[in-house]
Amino acid sequence: MYSEAIKWGEHSASLGEHTNSSALQGAYTNLADAYVLVGREGDAVASIERAREWLVPKRRWKFHSGFLIVNAAFSLIRGNVALALDLIGQLEVVCRGKERAVPIPGSYWKLRIFREAHLGSLEVAQKLAQSSAAQLRDVCPLHYLDVLAASAWLESRVNGEYSPETQRELGIFEELGAVGRRQLLTAQGFLRPARINEMGASRSVHTGAQQSSGSIVR
Repeated sequence: MYSEAIKWGEHSASLGEHTNSSALQGAYTNLADAYVLVGREGDAVASIERAREWLVPKRRWKFHSGFLIVNAAFSLIRGNVALALDLIGQLEVVCRGKERAVPIPGSYWKLRIFREAHLGSLEVAQKLAQSSAAQLRDVCPLHYLDVLAASAWLESRVNGEYSPETQRELGIFEELGAVGRRQLLTAQGFLRPARINEMGASRSVHTGAQQSSGSIVR
């Protein structure tokens, strides 16, 4: 499954390089996600760097915000929580007043929730989780998955465990067949590793968000 994704991702990046496509940044960052899932961290780093090189100052704010979102999530995967928090702070500045137009809304709010929980107020973080979930749940289920993961992480951070309602809601990953998305969110530290009987996969990844919350997210 992931090898096929990498094949198409590399093909997409190659086409983008030859055509100077505006979608090239997305090709690089999507490829980085696929590399992460098969343990090719060096290749993932190289893809992120290619995306950074493409992101010259003249690019629109949406490209800058998209890169900050991806880079912050990748920093969590690598366990660099301080860098992730700094990148999220930059993201907030870039997107201020334009939050409803961000290119990856689920990931954007997931990261905002994460930073608020660390550097701000848990109460405000919970309100962000509730409002962004209401905004995305019915409009775009795939983006909602990121907010759901952040909400589950926040719940574990506050209460030490998931509520029965959250446990049931997390079943949406299985319903949608979103195995890769769940593994990425686990790698970032927002979800506990899935059991085999939950998702048909049991890859466990230690991550920055887990470390930063005192390993509450297990």
